[in-house]
Amino acid sequence: MSEQGAPSEIETNDGLPRYVAWPCRSACAEKDQDRVEVKETVSAWFAAVCDGATQSMHSAEAAEVISSNPAELWNDSVLSERVNLLLRRREELMASEFSEPVDETSFLSRALADIVRDKRRQAFQTTLVTVRVTPLIEDRVLLEAKTCGDCALLVFDRRGHLIVSSLTLEDESSPFGHASPITEVLPDHFRGEEPSCTAEIDADAHIILCSDGFYDAFPNPSALLRWLLLNDTDRECALDRLHTQLDHERGDDDISFVWLWPCPIDSPATKPLPAPADIASPRRRLAALADLLRRCAHKIARFWRGLSGGIAW
Repeated sequence: MSEQGAPSEIETNDGLPRYVAWPCRSACAEKDQDRVEVKETVSAWFAAVCDGATQSMHSAEAAEVISSNPAELWNDSVLSERVNLLLRRREELMASEFSEPVDETSFLSRALADIVRDKRRQAFQTTLVTVRVTPLIEDRVLLEAKTCGDCALLVFDRRGHLIVSSLTLEDESSPFGHASPITEVLPDHFRGEEPSCTAEIDADAHIILCSDGFYDAFPNPSALLRWLLLNDTDRECALDRLHTQLDHERGDDDISFVWLWPCPIDSPATKPLPAPADIASPRRRLAALADLLRRCAHKIARFWRGLSGGIAW
């Protein structure tokens, strides 16, 4: 299942470029745990990608709660409130009755109950990457990011060089890697409201937020950006093909991304000043037409002289 949001555009302040946003998601039928959101306002762009933890119960719900309306994530205490909401839902789940009573005299029944309790203790888990992009002056923007876990923020300049990354990468040719399947998640590893990354960048930079399922399909950031640029016109079909390829190579996973890329604003064309009236223009046009007819007559005459048996004028 693929979902592709309609592109949205907004002209930023001070004549800065517009950003065109494409939120895309291709979900595994069994998982469907990723969520992507984009929001533009008159003052800034906001985006979020959440990837629900595979082994966690109700992870899709957690991703939905955290990513909803990404602009609000940058208001005071909103992310904290959403994290606390996940914790409360987990507590309610742990306090709820089992679907079948536990037989304390049965080892198997007690073991199964312990497994369910462990899964409930890890319920409502998701990773997160969210950004706020605010116009500055002189074709610059302020990029702020909040991250938790292995969702990625990748920023490329107009030459394709990697200039900002939430992953441990030296440059655009550095290989993506997952040294460990264990990653930090919300709500368990929440460390506060402060941005984990703040940078001033050129307004024509490409800003990409994505799940690990997306960047795992590529050897390095350069290949990821190249894929986006080459598949710009048919991204939904390309995403389906990528999902199939990923399924064959390493097992199925949700793949999601938000791509903010610059769309230059056309400057208003300067209207040419009207030419002064030329009262002699009709006479000049007649003279030019007569000269053109004379030249045509001479060319025709030369053509016929060159033919055997032609007529001499």
